[in-house]
Amino acid sequence: MILGAAGSIGREFTRLVAKQSLGRLFLIDLSENGLVELVRDLRGSGLSLPSNFATSSIGIDSPEFKCFLEDAGSFDFVANFAALKHVRAERDPFTLGRLLRVNVLANEDLSLYLKNCGGGHLFCVSSDKSVNPTNAMGASKAFMEKLLAKGNDGVSSSTARFANVAFSDGSLPFGFMQRLAKGQPLVGPSDVRRCFLSPQESGELCLLSAFAAETGEAFFPSLSFAEHAKTFQEVAEEVLSALDLEPLHCDSSSEAIAKGGLRNRHDGKWPCFFTSSDTSGEKYEEEFFENGESVDFERFSSIGVAKLNLDRVEETDSCIARLRSILSESKWSKNNMLGLLAEAVPEFKHLETGRNLDQKL
Repeated sequence: MILGAAGSIGREFTRLVAKQSLGRLFLIDLSENGLVELVRDLRGSGLSLPSNFATSSIGIDSPEFKCFLEDAGSFDFVANFAALKHVRAERDPFTLGRLLRVNVLANEDLSLYLKNCGGGHLFCVSSDKSVNPTNAMGASKAFMEKLLAKGNDGVSSSTARFANVAFSDGSLPFGFMQRLAKGQPLVGPSDVRRCFLSPQESGELCLLSAFAAETGEAFFPSLSFAEHAKTFQEVAEEVLSALDLEPLHCDSSSEAIAKGGLRNRHDGKWPCFFTSSDTSGEKYEEEFFENGESVDFERFSSIGVAKLNLDRVEETDSCIARLRSILSESKWSKNNMLGLLAEAVPEFKHLETGRNLDQKL
């Protein structure tokens, strides 16, 4: 069973898994259109899908999904790519609450489900932002990793920490292509640097982690931040160069908007506005492992393996119970949720500036 199968990474993973000889394959995603296109892609690629193949357009934090699990029977393997992945998810208590339900509680429920079915393997996708997190999204992934490290009887588990997946849905490079198609300026931070994987590499990293990792291990790309990281301004300029365009650097967002429009394509220039980051939760450097974790760079030539830190894992159950209590209340408090995250993930150092990405161009 693959959850979040129609997302950028889930699609690549599903394509790889579907090439194997399977007795049963279920694909779950909240996006109905995404699932339709994924099935068309699999069928059109000539893959021989199992006779016991089905898709369902439901959210993994929904009552429909709980009913689905009651009827689904057991799976040997569950891969969960469903997640809220944006830093801006912490802007209000309602989105933050759903982030915690999807990124944390749903994975606990999946582990319990597999345990009750007699065991299996659970793979959950994580993030580089789970290491020394500065935002709620990263802290939720660190919380999830503690659930995996804690484990459940009969259930093995693994995860993968990511660099940015180039042009994945919702990413800033993906946004660059959308802005170009609509004649809008390219905008982003000039001081934030990121490493990138191709979509295919992201699927391969997850496949290796899912089937070659031991319980409590996190696979990550063996990349040098100093050597491989690029600023988003550099990425935008390379995209423009590939389209035979030059950046037209503007001094304000209003100037960039005023100079937007497809007419600039004829001039060979495109308006851009890049400034230093000033939004809450931004992390300026990627980290793939933390102090206290055992790291192996020898097992694979281009993948590192971190053994998840077991410190304070024994407190995870009580934090889960408190989180469920907070989310069962009729009125949600952002401060209560952030406080719970700080208790569950002591290394969480929230960076609050009073500005969020929805306030920027």
